[in-house]
Amino acid sequence: MKLIHLALLLMSAQSFATTIVKVKCTAPDLPYINRFSLEESFEVYPSTTNKDEWKLIGANLNIETTRSGNASEPKDSSLKKLRGTLKKVEGQFTKLPYYNLKLKSSDKLVLVNLNVDYPSKLSSSIRTADKYLYKSTCKLVEFKQCLFHSSFYEILEEPKIVKVEFGEELKVIPDFSDENFAVNTKKVTLTYPNGQTFNAWYTFEDDVDGGNTYGVIETLDGKVVATINDSDINNCSATK
Repeated sequence: MKLIHLALLLMSAQSFATTIVKVKCTAPDLPYINRFSLEESFEVYPSTTNKDEWKLIGANLNIETTRSGNASEPKDSSLKKLRGTLKKVEGQFTKLPYYNLKLKSSDKLVLVNLNVDYPSKLSSSIRTADKYLYKSTCKLVEFKQCLFHSSFYEILEEPKIVKVEFGEELKVIPDFSDENFAVNTKKVTLTYPNGQTFNAWYTFEDDVDGGNTYGVIETLDGKVVATINDSDINNCSATK
């Protein structure tokens, strides 16, 4: 029963390997407009239909806003539980691509539209729940993609990855069960074209995992760099 309960919890967790995006927006020194600043990292998840689009769920933004006027003081605030998309845009009127980040609150009172690395200044805006619109200029600080595919079976089927199977072994899969006991797993070594090598331990279709696949991907010295939940890759820290 405990295993079934845990499996349901794992299946409800956010699947897909993550990409980390860090954005910095700088408020202009223009007292006659409402303006904002922020520096935030986001976990984004790939779209199943568009390779240049990612999804954000439950994003939080810490922003500094300043209303127009010479006597206005900056105010810190937090925008909670936003959701939306990040898109890479091959701009029709720009020489280089840029990123568009759109987020909104569940009640649609908060609207975020950030044009990141867009050549024109003040092209990013945030409308807060009190209906004030703030402007800024945003730049991309960091963009880290997970090395692994979003599905463990896509990894096993990728011809560019050299795979060596080691058969069945006992392995403790972190958080797989309340008791954290060892379960039967298969071990496979994965060597990527850039020379990086990992060990993957995964359960196979039997009564232990309920017919699903769970496990971990580790460096050769045993550091966990991703988890396998119902065959989806989660918690990825191995980036390219």
